Amino acid sequence: MNLKKSIFPILVLMLFTSVYAQNDNNYFVKDVENESNQILKLDDYLVRIQGYSSHTFVDINENKYLFTQSYSGGAHCCTIVSAYIYDRTNNYFIFADSFLRDGDSVTIENYPFEVFSRVNYFYTCYTCFKFLDCDEFYQDYYIIKNNSFKLISSGALQEMITCFKEQMPNLEIPNLDENGMDNGERSLILNQLNKIFKIQQDIKVITDLYKNYVPEFENKYKIWAEMIEIIMKN
Repeated sequence: MNLKKSIFPILVLMLFTSVYAQNDNNYFVKDVENESNQILKLDDYLVRIQGYSSHTFVDINENKYLFTQSYSGGAHCCTIVSAYIYDRTNNYFIFADSFLRDGDSVTIENYPFEVFSRVNYFYTCYTCFKFLDCDEFYQDYYIIKNNSFKLISSGALQEMITCFKEQMPNLEIPNLDENGMDNGERSLILNQLNKIFKIQQDIKVITDLYKNYVPEFENKYKIWAEMIEIIMKN
């Protein structure tokens, strides 16, 4: 099953979008982010964006949007995607909203914006991240709704659950080292159950999966209480 092929047409039909090439010289931006309120040509505005890399135009439900992508700098932070809505009366784009991704770039030409979501630093370092081979059944997207970005999650729930059950017996979960860290195993479990929860919003389902399929390890149920707290905040 190719989940991305099954999800994307639904999103496109729902949002009625089109992406197209435009002549940048025809557009202006009101620079409200820098509190100058200047009306600038698009090209002049783009050079003001720190770490600017790319932009595109998209029609969404009869509204025209400009999306830009930039990079804030830092070890692994942050890709910034910003949305500007077109004011037809005044013939300029004006800032609407933005979202940040911790080190992950976005294919800005493809809307809705496909992103890779995970909880970082849960008893492990950023680069020690592990994952199960279940992500073909799941995807997160950012859409723009009421001029604000919204993260939506799509997935094949039963396939995700089956994949989790099948792979848990092969997962070796070590005790925490002297620094209170493992090799990414606890983070792996948290992230997979978080994805399942985002699809079906049922704590009992993921609690049963954790209790019955996650191998025994030191402080297993204390760690679960911490996971639940993080999942509910997300």
